[in-house]
Amino acid sequence: MKKLFLIALTAVFLSSCSNEGGKPNFGHSGTWEVVEVQNSWTGEVTPASELSYSESYELRGNMTFTKFNSHLGIDLTGTYQEVELEEVEGSNDVLGFILSFDPEPIEKAKEVIESEVSILINNDPFYFAVYGIDLQESLRIRRDGSMINSGHGIMDGPIYIYQKNK
Repeated sequence: MKKLFLIALTAVFLSSCSNEGGKPNFGHSGTWEVVEVQNSWTGEVTPASELSYSESYELRGNMTFTKFNSHLGIDLTGTYQEVELEEVEGSNDVLGFILSFDPEPIEKAKEVIESEVSILINNDPFYFAVYGIDLQESLRIRRDGSMINSGHGIMDGPIYIYQKNK
């Protein structure tokens, strides 16, 4: 009886602190919609309701995705992989992904951009379609459950914040 009590006590103790200090478990599959855009220079926040477009990612469990921007009107597709994030004290990032875009839909987006945009930013026709380099984007899920794409933020561009649809 004493052994049974000790086993039960040990099980309760171990289960009560099993995720202490660990990463929260976020299900990333689903549709994520832009909720705000932050200015990387000033920190000014523009809510999605004030944007002239909508944007979303659909991340699927088979490691494929679709990105849709209503201004472009084209589904951008590709594959993604989970990446290890370096643990940094005070960081809110808990999970990272690298998205690699399929070339065909990107070429269609390029045609739309070149026909509608008179000035190319950084001489990059993909600037408005892919927020990253080499047709890849980096997404991070944060502790609060939001997802961030700061692709052009490192070049003083906007930082995009998304929330998952429930």
